This record gives sequence, C-alpha cells and structure tokens, in this order.
Amino acid sequence: MMKDLLKNYRKNFLGKPLTTISLLFFIISILLAIVGFSYYVYQKEKIINERFAYLTSISDFKKSQVSEWLNGRYAQLEILRVDLPLINRLESITSSNNSSKELIGWFNALKNYYQYNDIILVDGYTRIIFSVTSTDARLNHVDSLLCMNSATSDSIIFSDSDEKYATEGLLKFYVPLSNSSNLPFKLKNVLILTADPNSIFNPMLNRNIDKSPTLESLLVKPYNDGIAYLNTLKFSTVGDDSTNDNNRKALIEANTIKSRKGFIDGRDYKNDEVIAIIQNVPLSTWSLITKINKSEFYAPVNDIAKIVFLACVSADLLFAFVLFFIWRKSILANYKKMYAAEVEKSKIENRFESLVNGVKDIAIFILDHEGNIVSWNEGAGIIEGYTSEEIIGRHFSIFYSAEEIKSNKPINHLKYAVEKGSYQEEGWRIKKDGSVFWANVLLTALQDENGKVYGFLKVTRDLTEKRKSEEEIRNSRDFYLKLLNDFPTPVWRSGLDGKCNYFNKAWLNYTGRTIEEELGEGWTSNLHHDDIEKSVKLYNEAFRQKKYFTVEYRLKDSHGEYRWMVDFGMPYFDIENNFAGFIGSCYDIDDRKKYEETINTLLRIGEKLYSSLEINQILDSLVIESIQLANAEGGFACVKNENEFVVKRYYHKDHWEYFEKNYQMDDGIIKRFDLTREAILINNVVNYENIEQELVSKYSIRQILSSPLFGSNGELIGFFEVHNKKANKEINTDDIYLLNAVARNASISIAKSLNYEQLRKTEIQLRNSESELRNLAAQIQYAREAERQRIAREVHDELGQLFTGINLNISLLTELIEQNQKPTADEIIDELHSVQQYVKKGIQTVRDISGSLRSYVLDHLGLIPAVQEYCREIERMSNVKCNFKSEVESFNFNDEKNVAVFRIIQEAITNVLRHAEATIIDVTISQSNSNLDIIILDNGKGMAEANEVITRSMGILGMKERAIFLDGKLKIDSVKSKGTTIHLSVPFE
Repeated sequence: MMKDLLKNYRKNFLGKPLTTISLLFFIISILLAIVGFSYYVYQKEKIINERFAYLTSISDFKKSQVSEWLNGRYAQLEILRVDLPLINRLESITSSNNSSKELIGWFNALKNYYQYNDIILVDGYTRIIFSVTSTDARLNHVDSLLCMNSATSDSIIFSDSDEKYATEGLLKFYVPLSNSSNLPFKLKNVLILTADPNSIFNPMLNRNIDKSPTLESLLVKPYNDGIAYLNTLKFSTVGDDSTNDNNRKALIEANTIKSRKGFIDGRDYKNDEVIAIIQNVPLSTWSLITKINKSEFYAPVNDIAKIVFLACVSADLLFAFVLFFIWRKSILANYKKMYAAEVEKSKIENRFESLVNGVKDIAIFILDHEGNIVSWNEGAGIIEGYTSEEIIGRHFSIFYSAEEIKSNKPINHLKYAVEKGSYQEEGWRIKKDGSVFWANVLLTALQDENGKVYGFLKVTRDLTEKRKSEEEIRNSRDFYLKLLNDFPTPVWRSGLDGKCNYFNKAWLNYTGRTIEEELGEGWTSNLHHDDIEKSVKLYNEAFRQKKYFTVEYRLKDSHGEYRWMVDFGMPYFDIENNFAGFIGSCYDIDDRKKYEETINTLLRIGEKLYSSLEINQILDSLVIESIQLANAEGGFACVKNENEFVVKRYYHKDHWEYFEKNYQMDDGIIKRFDLTREAILINNVVNYENIEQELVSKYSIRQILSSPLFGSNGELIGFFEVHNKKANKEINTDDIYLLNAVARNASISIAKSLNYEQLRKTEIQLRNSESELRNLAAQIQYAREAERQRIAREVHDELGQLFTGINLNISLLTELIEQNQKPTADEIIDELHSVQQYVKKGIQTVRDISGSLRSYVLDHLGLIPAVQEYCREIERMSNVKCNFKSEVESFNFNDEKNVAVFRIIQEAITNVLRHAEATIIDVTISQSNSNLDIIILDNGKGMAEANEVITRSMGILGMKERAIFLDGKLKIDSVKSKGTTIHLSVPFE
C-alpha cells in the first residue's frame, strides 16, 4: 500500500501540480504583459495627444501674435492714410519740395516707435519726395509698380501678400494717402514703410519657449523658388541650400500632407528628426513652422515604457514567489488526503467485492486481456448454470453459439470494447444445459495507469421476460397503430420533444401531403396564417403542463381551401406510466362555423337595421351588409313612394355613386314580385331584355339577385338587389337563402320606419290641424264680430236714415193735421210718395244684407245660378272681368254642401279682389269621373311664397277646412307674376 502511495504521490503531486503551477505562472505572465502593454499603449496615446496639444497651442499662440502684429500694422496704417493734417503737410512738401523739421521729427518718431527701417514719401508719379534715412534713395521696378497699384486701388499693399513682390530681408507697406482736394484725376501720394523682420519677430517668436530645449518657431516665406527666413533661429543658423530646399519642400507639402493631426514627421535644416506643424498666416504668404526634436517629443513615452516594463517584471517575480509557496503548501495537504483516500479505497474495494457477490440477478465476470474468465459472482452461476470450478479459466465465448464463434463475434466484441472503452449489445446467450436466454451484455475494458488494457469487466443481465413483455407490447402497439391509421378522422401524435412524429391516413388524405412534409413542425405550414401563433402557443402551453386541450383552427385541405377544424389533444403515457407525448384527433367543423358565422352576421345586420328609424340609413345599411354577405361588387335598394319605387344611388366597390331610377307599378319586376313573392336570380343578364341596360353597361353587371321587401300587411314596400359575385363566382342558393333572411329582417325594420314616418307626419298634421283650428276659430269669431259690426253699421246707416226720413215725413203730416192746417191731396200724395221711396230703398237694403249673409239664388235656384249671379255682381261692383263657365247642367248636392262650395268660391274670388291685383277672373265648373271640379284662375301677381301664404292665411285655411268637410281636395298653384289657380274637387253623393 505504501509503495503504491509513493508512486501515486510522485505521479500526481510532483507532476501535475508543478505543471499546473507553471502553466498558471505562464498565463499570469501573459496577462501581466497584456495589461502592461495596454497601459503603455493608453499612456503613450495620452502623452502623445498631450504633446501634440502642447505643440499646437504654442503654434496657435505664435501664429496669433504674428497675425495680431500684421493686423495692427494694417489698422495703424489705415488711420495714417486718412490723417488730414498729415496729408496736407505732405502735399505741401510735394508742392514746395521743402520738408519742415517738425515733419522730419514726426517721421523719425514713427520709424523708431514702430520699428521701421525707412519711411519714403512718393508722389503720384512715383518720384521720391522724402526719405527718412537717405536723400538719394531710389525706387526699383517692383516699388514703382506697387506704388501705382496702391494709388489706383486706394488700398494698402503689403509686399509679402504676394510671392512675386516679396523681398528677401525686408517687409514693405505701400500706403496711399487720401487726396485732400478730392479731385478724381489727381494722383495720390504713397508712403513706403520698410521694416526688418528679424528685429520684429525674433523677440516675438523666441519668447516663453525655453521649457523645451529643442522647441522653436520659424517664420518663413517663399522667395525665388526657395524660402526666406523672417526671424533668426534660436539654436543655430540657417543651413546650406539643401537645408533651404528641405524647408521649401516642407512648405510645399504643408498643404498636401495628411499626417496625424496635421503634423509633419521629418527632418529639419540640421538633419534632426523633428515633429513640426506648419500654419499659414492670413493676409500674407508667410508660414509659421513650430517644431521640436522627435527624441524630445517622445521622451515621456520612453519613460513610461521603462516604468511599465519594470512594473511587469516586478509583479511577475512576486506572482512566481506566491505560486511557489502555494504549490509547496498544496503538496503537503494533498499527500495527507491521498493517504486517507487510499485507506478508504481499500475499504471500498472490500465492500464492493461483498456487494458484487451479493447480487444474484446480474452476472459479473472479470476477464483477462484474452477473454478468459478470471472471476465471477454468484449471480453468474445462477444465470449461466455453471459452477466456479467449471467456468474459471475458460474463454467467455462458451456462452455464444457455434455460428457466432465461427464468425469471430466474441473476439470482435473484445476489440470494440478496447476501441471504444466499452461495448454493449443484446442477443441470445447459451446456458450450460443448452437452453438460451435473451441477455443484455456490457463489456468494459480495464486499463492500467499507462492506458494498457489488462482485462475486461463483463456484466450480463437476463432480459428474457422483459423481451417477451416488449414483444407483447409491440404486437399490441402495431394493432393500435393500424387502428389509428384506419381511423376515419385525422389523428396526430407528438413525442417527448413536442414535435409531431405521426399522422394517420385520414390526415394525409385530407391535406393531400406526404408524411415527410407533415413531420416535425411541417404541418403548421398548412395552417391559416392568422391561426398559427394562437394554435402553437396553446399546444406548447398544454404540452408544458401535460394537460388536455381543445383548439379550433383553419387547415388547408387537398383542394387548397381553408376549412375549420376542431382539434382535441391529450397527453399519453407508456406502459410504465411515463409521459411519452401527446395524441390528438381532428374533426371538420367548417359547415358549423359557417352556419354560426351566418347567424352572427344576420344578428349583426338585424341589430344594425333595427338601430335606426331613418329610412335612408336603413336602406344604406341593407345594401352594404347584403353586398358584404353575398361577397358581391355592387347593389342598390329602394322603397315605395306613392305609386312608384325610387332608386337614388348605387353602391359600387366600397363607395356610393349617384344613380336615379324609378320603377312603376306596372314594371315587370314589380309584377313578378307581386306574383311570386320570392327573390329573383339572374345569372346571365345577356339573355334578359327587360333589364335596365344603363345600369348593366355602366357597372358591367353579369348577375342580379333581387329580393322583395313586404310590409306588415303583405304589400310590396320595396326591394333590393346585389350584382356580380366577386372572383367571377356565381350567385347560388345559399346566397338566396341568406339574402331572403336579410330581407325578412329588413322588411320589418323598413315597415317600422315607414310606420314611424307616417306616425310622425300624422302627428305633425295633427299639431298643424290643432293650430289651424285654433286660428280658424279665432278667425270665425273675428269674422262673426266683423259681420255683426258690418250689419249693425248698414242697419244704422242705411235703414236708420230711411226710417228717419219716413219719420220726418209722417211727423210733418201729423204736425199739419194737428195745427188744423188742411194739406191738399197733392201734398199728402207727395209725402206718401216720399215715404214709399224710403220704404222701397229700405226693402232693397234688407235684401242686400240678407243676400250677403246667405244667397237667395243659392237657396232657391241652386249652386250654378248662384255662382253665375255672384260673378255678375262682382263685375258690377268692381273693375274686374269675372268670366263664368259651367259644363255641368245640374247635380244633386244637399244644402250644406252647396253652401260650403259657394263659400269656397266666394272666399277665393274675395282673395283675388283683395290681394291679386288681377283684371280677369275665370270660374269653370266641370265634371270628371264622379267628382265635381271647380277651377278659379286669375291673371294677378301671384304669391312669391305660396306654401307660406297657404299655411298662414285664415281665408285659405277656411277654404281647406270646408274642402275637408266636403271630402274633397283643394289644390292651390301660384307663380309669381303669373297668377294663381285654385282647383276644388268634390265627390258627388
């Protein structure tokens, strides 16, 4: 045991832990290197960015100083050129060629203060008038040219604003002075101010840059295919021509090189590697080069690299020490654990040997590397029938048949176990008595620490009884699978993965697909796209909970049509009551769903139709819902209006269009509805001549389905039509059945609406009649009082005067007699004759009053003579021509009817006289059928708003009431400026 322990110790704890520690150290070193390198890269980038920022800030600052100086000079010179006192003095110098001491002093002050080398005054002809430094100064060709340009353009010209005008060592400003006389033709004087750039830019560019030994700024400009330096270099002098060429090249490339952040990485005039930035100065050809030696620029980066390297090496050494300490400590701990494990292993092996020998229903063999039996347990003897003495040392092929031994099957099994580590199979094995049993055999290769096979472990179980049970189950399963396959309805099954692995013949026949197309999730491709998510989600939830489920979905059949199916699914379990999957069956419920959908649609249509009492809304809903229900393209609906059926618009492809059509009572379709009382189907309108051709041609109608609408008493109250079933399908009996059902609902709704309309009209008429009766009663009362007043006035005025006259005549005779005066017979006769005249006139007045109250002619001669006499009286009493014509000789009306007709005529003529301003009135009495027709026509001004006048006129209201009393009809037609016609029709008794 101790020997094995030491061997394992050297192998497991001196080998593997050291390798592990070394590998761990290597990994940590790599990680440290990665971390250090990442930190170095980060710091390098950061430092470089800071250095670039520093160099940029220096360059920007120096550039701003140069720009400010140049802009300041421009501003100072702009002020100088418009200084009138100075200009006048300079002009005086020009005219007199005499310069004062004061002016010379002023020029010297300007020269010294602004660091000019020389100030030259030039007149308009480029002649030098005055020079601060030299009295014999001369202008070169460029100076003359720039003076002329400055004077003519009236602007300051800087010599370095253009490369071709530059001078190598001087800066020149050409300043045109304003013309004090403001004469356009007078040439201007020009000041030429010359400055030395070194004296200006050396202190400016070399200030505050001493912190970096090699940092300096150089201001240069192009000159004669090279460059000229505007300041003296800080650390060295300008090099040879090659250096000049290099700097010239740098200037040229400054506009084209796209290096990092606009910097140039190259060599300077001293052939030092530098980092430089070149910036152009506005308003000039100058370029500012700010540079630093590359070694100084990257010095902080090199420092950080050293720091990172030292840190990584130090950390690596520290980790090496820690890992070594951990390794040493783990060796001691593992040795203790190994010793305890070896002791425990020995105990376990003893227990395992006892356990193996205690197993009676499993045969356990130990074989050597050739397959000879070395050891076995008691279970092996029970199963195989051998004793230990009979079997130990023999080859395990003794349990195989002769044919299997001949085919080297036992040897091959050992090879398989060596190759794969283990090998398992089931097959027939032979016992000692020659009988066979069905065995499950597991061969496991036993290997030493070097991986060499030194034997095999063979475990055998007798599964003969299990095989018999499985055979019985298999036979039973085949029977039930045959039963399911022949089941008349579709059946499916899924496995433990939830995917379908079986569909019976009915399912495949229904879908017209193969079993391969349906397996897995392939069956879902036949589901309607609106049902896939719902159905799959419900199935997955039921599968997860192992619960029964029911789902309805649309499945495409073999004809390519989607039909509704109800699917019942439930979990099923194997013989050991383990969950094995789901099984389900389906039933076609498409007819039921369509029936339910039809019922729901009809209920919805009915509810929509009953929701309104407005007849037009009901008709619109009827047309739209019927078209949708029949899947048609268009249609219309109409209801009976008096003696015709009126179509006002047509619904075509989801919108309404204007279409007007009137169907009369004697039209063919109306007669057919009255005769058959059924829907009319025409699937080919070409064969029918009585179809509305305008409708057919406009909407390309091929098919027509017309459904009648009947009222509560069975009378035809309307009908509706749908045209052209979509997808070129024909209207069938199902559509007729559905639209008949819709028609029944619509008939009730329309009848209800019509009754409601009639009730509403009646209610309005009753309210109007009540108002009219109240107005009529008030008018009658007013007319009665007016008539009484008229009669009283006529009695008082006419009869009162007559009786007063009679009384006076009688009083005169009485007075004569009382005074004993004897009147002569002639006097008495004259007085009596006067009284007689008064009496006659009174009688006529009484007759007139009586006639106005009731016509004497009407009572004794009848209606026609009374009307004729009344017309004559109208002509006599007014300037209106009243023509009377009667085509009826006589008729039998009672007195009440005669009076009512006469009063209507009387009121009509009175209204004409009062309001119409007519000159002719025609009264005609005729007979038509069983009615007496009376027409009163005038040529007056008519009524502008006839309906309003008819409604509010008390006279016309009385005429209407009398017409109702006569069971007749009164119609009034009036046109403005064309007169009025009143037509009264009264039935004979």
